Amino acid sequence: MTDKMTYEELEQRVKELEENVVEFKGSAGQLEYLKSVEEDLLWEVEVSASISELASKLIVPNSIEDISALVLEHASYLTRSQRGYVGYLDPQTGYLVCAATTRDSQGRSHVRKKRTVFKTFDGLWGQVLESRKSLITNTPADETGSPETPLGPISINRFLSVPALIEEKL
Repeated sequence: MTDKMTYEELEQRVKELEENVVEFKGSAGQLEYLKSVEEDLLWEVEVSASISELASKLIVPNSIEDISALVLEHASYLTRSQRGYVGYLDPQTGYLVCAATTRDSQGRSHVRKKRTVFKTFDGLWGQVLESRKSLITNTPADETGSPETPLGPISINRFLSVPALIEEKL
């Protein structure tokens, strides 16, 4: 056989290569899909592990500060947030009592258990408490209301706040 291919042989070889490319693209698509499924499953495992740990801690008597710190730790991990707070409304005064916050406005990774009290509900977090509805936004500065938080005037890129309700009560 010679090194030169006929037009028909060349055409056949091009078709074979095109089929290989289509097959490869299909395989790459399958790999991307499998990677996505794996990431979803890992996420579900992380969420389930957090819920499991929280549930096991909630059935044992703990202080509100310990429970709040644990909730904040897991919420920060699952949302990949640098800053956060967990609080409750004091039944006597109606004030927001933050039982756990990130250590400082720089969002250092450790949680501190220190009660900080807010007598008024300002900004987006105040809207969440007043409306009793969750709020999530990637543009908190554009929302009606100030991006002010119980952590003070800090830069916020994404905002998530969820009120905890028991029988329609905060």
